[in-house]
Amino acid sequence: MSRAPLLATTCMAILQLLPGRAAVAEPDPAATAFDLPVRGTNRKVSLQELRGHIIVLDFFAHWCVPCARSSAEVENGIRRHYAAQQGNVHGVPVLVFAVNLEAARPDKTEAFIKRTGMKQVLDDLNGEVFQDYGGGSLPFLVVIDAASRGSANSPPRIVYRRAGLEDVAEIRRVIDSINAQEISPVAATPPTPPVRPTPAAVPKAESPSPRAETASAPPVTNAVEAPKLVTGSPHAVAPPRGAAIHKVGLDFATLWASDILLTDELAEYRRKRPRSELALSVSHGYIGLHYVPESDLEEKSHVENDRFGFQTTGRFQVGDRLTLLGGGGAYDGYLDYRSLWLDEHFRQLFSGRQGYEKAHPWGWNVSGGLRWEYLPASGFLQGDLIYQYDLISPGYDVSLATFPPRLIRYRDTYDTLGGRLTLENVLTPRLRAKQELQITDTTDRQLRFAFQTSLNCALAEHWVARLAGGYTAESPQLEAWFGGATVERDWNDTWFVSLTGRYYTDTGQIENALLAENTASPPLEAFQVGLGLRWQGLKSSAKLVVGPYFTRYDSIASAANSFGQLYQDRDWLSVQFAFAHEF
Repeated sequence: MSRAPLLATTCMAILQLLPGRAAVAEPDPAATAFDLPVRGTNRKVSLQELRGHIIVLDFFAHWCVPCARSSAEVENGIRRHYAAQQGNVHGVPVLVFAVNLEAARPDKTEAFIKRTGMKQVLDDLNGEVFQDYGGGSLPFLVVIDAASRGSANSPPRIVYRRAGLEDVAEIRRVIDSINAQEISPVAATPPTPPVRPTPAAVPKAESPSPRAETASAPPVTNAVEAPKLVTGSPHAVAPPRGAAIHKVGLDFATLWASDILLTDELAEYRRKRPRSELALSVSHGYIGLHYVPESDLEEKSHVENDRFGFQTTGRFQVGDRLTLLGGGGAYDGYLDYRSLWLDEHFRQLFSGRQGYEKAHPWGWNVSGGLRWEYLPASGFLQGDLIYQYDLISPGYDVSLATFPPRLIRYRDTYDTLGGRLTLENVLTPRLRAKQELQITDTTDRQLRFAFQTSLNCALAEHWVARLAGGYTAESPQLEAWFGGATVERDWNDTWFVSLTGRYYTDTGQIENALLAENTASPPLEAFQVGLGLRWQGLKSSAKLVVGPYFTRYDSIASAANSFGQLYQDRDWLSVQFAFAHEF
């Protein structure tokens, strides 16, 4: 067994125990004094000399993906806006400072500043001010009221601080609520205006392509990975305030062996607004295989099938920290080559006999959930319920209890109800962990329990590691483990090269149809290696991953078993390509 699952789990268990300052739930009324150098000069800026102003601090680092969009929008939607109208609605001047946290690779920081259009940049290279103001993840924004006059000794007040930015309208409302002229110089400092922080964008969950292997083997996965907080390209252009972000994506994946060809294509459209996101995808899958029987009762044939499907998902923010999730979809066709192979086997044996029916597999699903941001932009707890209906190609058997023998057609409809609990935590700006527990209940089967854990870690300025591991169990005998790791290296935030390794093993699938011949797959080991090249442009990205994929089955116990060709060892070539464009 591979050590990768154990390594990933151990790393995350240790990291979860590390002390950190993930975020703060409520603003602190007192702003800690600071004295930070202006980048590229010998001059320093202190909070004391900024009295009489409203101050916006935008903390960033060049390796933070969301920082690019956030900083560009702060520059365009806040600094330029208030510079053009010479202060807020009450005439109070507004100053915006971008605060750099990264000392290494100053060339990348300069390129980041140029792309986002930042005009006033300070350095907090030790992160002291960032920590004093409660920062735990990036991007991080703070609004300080240093203009309202209370008592002579009243300090500047923090009226807004938040990890993440989706819309500048909320910050503008806070800034425009500050009116220095309405407060008497001898009056007590009024309460902080109500602040309703907007949660950071919900990380996009990685969407797997439709299954292209057996149910027991790792599926072909989407080649475009979800945006990560810890690393990636800072290329981004902020949309107009409040405008929707549109994104289209095209994915292609194939597995090819000497006797089987599998392909999956997916086209996806996403429309994202500050408090909602909708996605619609359509997919096509192709299965082509050479059927080679192991008995004289059947003949060789070429079998192929096309599968079509669609899926829609949505998220709707229903509170400061709560997001409602929902989705649904359907498919028509065989999900994996094992099902198509077995259907051809039973068709050749029993077609034309009374009781045989041509199969037409299809299914549909619906899901709903709730996501709670218990730590702003740093801690997420999500619960989902999923219902899946499947009409499959059934198994057949012959009953010798009657004469003439009667053909038995086994169950072809299955209902699956699943529950999933997901915990995500940004441990530090460079570490993100995720754990997922899922329980599924399928017709005529025992409960299946699955646990997965993953960790994204920015190892150095150019290197990122992603670790994953998991375990699945179902009575009476199924146990499965998997582990994997990806290491990625970037050049100039535009080209990225990655190396991926995955390992999977199980004790054999469960057959619940009670057939005379056991059609369940024997114990399996699978290995996959992939070399990837990713290009990240201004609004577009593309990724190609190519590598071998090996499946190794245990020998089938019975010499009379007819499924030797189905469960033979295979060497596959895996190719995955994806393209995405945002507008």
